[in-house]
Amino acid sequence: MAGEEIEPAIILLKDAEVKCALVSPWSGDEHKRSMLGAIRELAAGLEVDAVAMIADVFVGGDRDLRPSQDPSAREALLAVGMMPEGLLQAMMLYGRRDDGSIYLDAEKTFEIADDARSRPGLRADGVVVEAFAGVLRGDVPVPALGVGDLVKRVEAVGGVVLYAAE
Repeated sequence: MAGEEIEPAIILLKDAEVKCALVSPWSGDEHKRSMLGAIRELAAGLEVDAVAMIADVFVGGDRDLRPSQDPSAREALLAVGMMPEGLLQAMMLYGRRDDGSIYLDAEKTFEIADDARSRPGLRADGVVVEAFAGVLRGDVPVPALGVGDLVKRVEAVGGVVLYAAE
């Protein structure tokens, strides 16, 4: 559908096993921060060692504008894998025809070689990566709450938990 947004999906992993899969809708920066805070607590509670995110994003060319406000921005499907060793990011640009159908435009895949343990502000979506960098470095204490209560916190701010291992 033209103009319809796809909510970001986040997968939390430990030892290459999925510990939690959720959809994380956010409306505005403040909601995004509260949602990511709740997901970060859940990630710490599950003691994950990797986080994957897939999101529908805008990619802009004007550095003075937010991509969503840049009239020349393109739509893209972004996949990010975050691990203590660094960050892997792949992006598929796409466009929409007048009838609403989607066509693929170009694919970009690149690795950011920064070490998440030494540099918490890795680039991709800086807010998202920053939310999980401390968990992956082991800097975020494991919450005293159980996984069930942590899931409820994510759901209380609008997250949809599809699966969570106990």
